[in-house]
Amino acid sequence: MMDIDVYPYAQILYPPFVGLEIRQYNVPEVGFYHSHAYAQCIAVTVGEILFLRENGAQIPLRRGDLLIVPVGRRHSWIMGEKTCRAIQIYHQKLNLAQYGELAALFGGNNHELLKLSIPAAEFEPVTQGLEREILVPGRKNGMLIHARLLELFALASNEFTTPEPTGENRMRQVGIALKYIEEHLRERITVAELAHRCNLSPSRFAHIFTECTGKSPVRYINELRIERASKLLLFSRMNVSEVASYYGFESIHYFSRLFRRIAGHTPSECLRNK
Repeated sequence: MMDIDVYPYAQILYPPFVGLEIRQYNVPEVGFYHSHAYAQCIAVTVGEILFLRENGAQIPLRRGDLLIVPVGRRHSWIMGEKTCRAIQIYHQKLNLAQYGELAALFGGNNHELLKLSIPAAEFEPVTQGLEREILVPGRKNGMLIHARLLELFALASNEFTTPEPTGENRMRQVGIALKYIEEHLRERITVAELAHRCNLSPSRFAHIFTECTGKSPVRYINELRIERASKLLLFSRMNVSEVASYYGFESIHYFSRLFRRIAGHTPSECLRNK
């Protein structure tokens, strides 16, 4: 069952945030399974609550805990003996280019509900500031709310540790990267973008990729481009400049140096060997 989403205070929020509310859960309230059209983040400021995954698995939350609910992921909740107050945030997926490392956690790559606990000394000043801006009449400073929301997300990111991939998961993640490289070989590809797509930090991704392929991501991409460029030079009517441009090299001089280093001869020599 899909929830009918209403996003309070949307008019004073800046992207990627689309909704924000202070939600009071009361005893003996019991929720129904639902999902949302946007990603949801629930920060518990008072009391306790028990959230449920779609398979019935329980996620207990108390003050200082933050629950990340991806788009479309069905969930519910059950109240215990205590009431609960929570800040509920709705947002678009955070992209890597604009939000950097926050995209690993809030970029839509997490497919399950994820709980994080933030130390009280960091959590309370931010959430109390948010509650003050929302609840005190005459405030609701959109820019200040935006800054506090990003700060809360940054605190959550500090507590997030990517699980160590198993052997099978490593190959799957590298497979995701290899497929992306193949499909975007003519475009600019960064290690950060590949790592984001594999839900890993750039350094961890580079280590795993090198272990699995025997080459660093940059070396793998460069060698694949030069291999494909060689075939174009040999079997097409394109000249060196056209081939360099076709594979995204802005400088023909850099293309020629890289070609010589990898192939052992220059692009011009490749043309003469047709």
